[in-house]
Amino acid sequence: MKNLLLIGASLLLILASIARTTPVRAAKPIDVCTLLPVAQAAQLSGEPYTTAASTGAAQGWTSGCAYNNDDATAQGVTVNVDTSDRVADTWNLVHAGNVVEVRGVGDKAVWDKDNTLYVLSGRTLIQINGLESQDQSEALAKALIRALH
Repeated sequence: MKNLLLIGASLLLILASIARTTPVRAAKPIDVCTLLPVAQAAQLSGEPYTTAASTGAAQGWTSGCAYNNDDATAQGVTVNVDTSDRVADTWNLVHAGNVVEVRGVGDKAVWDKDNTLYVLSGRTLIQINGLESQDQSEALAKALIRALH
């Protein structure tokens, strides 16, 4: 019994040491509006976008950009990016719902019933929300992935 206690205590000390010395990966700041300029978003989506507004770190995302036109009559789209340590957990949440697997975009991708595309590319999670067309959303995601890498 004494040996088991010593082994247990030793394991706790090792784990505590690892936890103190393992750095937490900070979220990488990304300017989505710069990586995916409004003219490119308009061309790829087929929407008449003329404005791109940074959404900053909103609703758990590291950064994002909202695209629309001056009088907000286009079908607006929001592109969000997460590079934090939450990416794997968020992916598991969105992947578990009513989704369809998408091939050919990032490492993994899903399209959900709310017309939202989620793409996992390396340690980055991308969300494209607001377009009715999966093809349009995929085009935006592919362009953003190219700009990120």
